[in-house]
Amino acid sequence: LYVAGLAAQEPDGNGLESQSLFERDSSREPEFAAAFGLAKKAAEAGSATGQAILAYILSRGPEAMRDLDAAHGWYEKSAAAGCPEGCLGLALSLARRGQPAQTAKVAAEVRRAADAGLPTAIYLLGVLTEHG
Repeated sequence: LYVAGLAAQEPDGNGLESQSLFERDSSREPEFAAAFGLAKKAAEAGSATGQAILAYILSRGPEAMRDLDAAHGWYEKSAAAGCPEGCLGLALSLARRGQPAQTAKVAAEVRRAADAGLPTAIYLLGVLTEHG
């Protein structure tokens, strides 16, 4: 919420909860439960980045939090809004579903993310280009 400019929607009204996620202590394990609540608020408020983060948590977070269908839906919304991370997430979600008819869509979403400068997408686009 802090990043999305929605800090006033936090319980304290100041964004301290979401801002604390950006502290420099990189030795901490990810706090998926805290991130989930904040990402959900941002996603529901229309933040494309929040939607991509929520989708990531739903697809890669702790097993108990995973919901691949919900994650896919949030990736679709995020990608539709032009978020590079949402485009890449949607491409990976489609690829995991293993539907050959979606191959062109996977490549298109990877390209959108790569065109926005996302390093992982640039690498994947190179792999897709090399291997067809």
